Amino acid sequence: MSRFLLATRSLNRPDLAESGCFHLARRAYSLQTGEFMKIRLFFGAAIVFFLPCFACESGKTYPVTFVCEPTGGLTCPPEGECPALPLGSDTCGDLPGLFGHPPTSVTVGRPVGCEVGLSYGNPYYGDSQQTCTCTMDSSSPTPKWECPV
Repeated sequence: MSRFLLATRSLNRPDLAESGCFHLARRAYSLQTGEFMKIRLFFGAAIVFFLPCFACESGKTYPVTFVCEPTGGLTCPPEGECPALPLGSDTCGDLPGLFGHPPTSVTVGRPVGCEVGLSYGNPYYGDSQQTCTCTMDSSSPTPKWECPV
């Protein structure tokens, strides 16, 4: 039973409970509830849609670094800075974009075994700096950046 109906019956005014006032009040209440639900759904959808953007906007900024992994090989001296090489089929090129960030174009390549520290953090791991490694695998004829997330 609606609150209006209970209130009018408690006042011993059954005439109000069955009159047009009751129907108008009930209709206004249902419209108000329906509109409120639409607004809640709209804001819920907006939050879910824009959440990735909020995550990348609020993160820390890091310097971009290129360091050779211990197993870097001949072209990448272990624990040293990765050499800049001409872009080609044996080097990794543009840096990937993750977590809503765009990819970064580069003019030089990096050898297999090079680890890049990207300029932004991983929002799923305490916003610690995101790294990617230039690797060669059997699925691709050229090296590519692999980024553990």
